[in-house]
Amino acid sequence: MRPRHVHIYATVCVQIAVDAEDHRDAMKKADGVLFENGFAVRLIPNSDAVMGADYAKEVIGYLVDEADDPEFSHWCSYDANHKAEGRTTHFSLMQERDRLSAIVEAACHARDGAGIVGVSPAEAITMLDEDNKRLLDENARSRTPAT
Repeated sequence: MRPRHVHIYATVCVQIAVDAEDHRDAMKKADGVLFENGFAVRLIPNSDAVMGADYAKEVIGYLVDEADDPEFSHWCSYDANHKAEGRTTHFSLMQERDRLSAIVEAACHARDGAGIVGVSPAEAITMLDEDNKRLLDENARSRTPAT
């Protein structure tokens, strides 16, 4: 075997705090901090096998959020040319996970409250839906005048 030198061009996420009027202004100011006086972050090797590390001088995208937005409702992804890409799939999946988690939690509470044991939350939802439909039908029939 012969020794080899491998150059890995890894993307590095650098978070930069700036005061800006809007997202586009924030990206321009962050670019200034990052590039104006050489790369603003030092890459320090942490293994004897690493011969060196340097910035590849390539930006592949941005994520801009607002510091006073703990729910992350005002952030957006942008490409390397500052073109908006919108919310990422990751954010959509996080929202869907939270929504489904709330449904499962509600199903567990309803299952436990109804005394249904030994079934999954999905089975409990089906059983409770069937009970709810039956009760609605009974209620509708009781309101219908006899002929």
